[in-house]
Amino acid sequence: MDIVLKNTGYNDLDDVYVTVKMPELNIEKTAYLGDLVAVETDDEDDENTATGRLYLEVPYNVKSGTYNLEVTVKNDDTESTVSKQISVQNGFPDVAMKVGSDLLLLNPTDTLRVYRVVYQTTEVVVVVPAGASKTVPIELKSTDSQVDVFVFSGDELLSTLKFSGSDTTSGNGTTEIASPIVVLTVILAIVFLVLLVVLIVLMTKKPQKTEEFGESYY
Repeated sequence: MDIVLKNTGYNDLDDVYVTVKMPELNIEKTAYLGDLVAVETDDEDDENTATGRLYLEVPYNVKSGTYNLEVTVKNDDTESTVSKQISVQNGFPDVAMKVGSDLLLLNPTDTLRVYRVVYQTTEVVVVVPAGASKTVPIELKSTDSQVDVFVFSGDELLSTLKFSGSDTTSGNGTTEIASPIVVLTVILAIVFLVLLVVLIVLMTKKPQKTEEFGESYY
């Protein structure tokens, strides 16, 4: 946030502080901008204008939407506040995503994170490096209907997702997803076998005996 302050009054302002905050996200940052002299002061060494830049770090799990931004300037004599709304766009508001019968865990931070995946009687500890992701297979029986899968970081519940045993799993709980390369290989193998059978048939087929014609002279 770039901030410009100007003292338009007739009194000097000593020890001016500026605070920028987003109340809904519990984000706040304060900076000291010094003294601002009155607008009619002729002393060239003193300034009635000050500038500053504050950086706000928005948490990685913030939902996309519109939030209030408040800028407050104050010292011992006065206080002024300006509010506006800003838009936050976040493509990954959650660290857990459902991908078929698998759970995809994301770590958008710059530090290593440890997650606990808990469902039914199963608990899996997953270590995800900074800026990386990991896939966790959710092994359910085909008869399981709706199962809640919980993702924890320490004791904090981060996400809850619903899985079903019939999502895309076989009886042993493994994912059955046909690869395009495998499908193409099978098709080519079938075509090859058909051509081979046709070739064998052509090679073993006896040629028809051609009728020989002779010439007779009388």
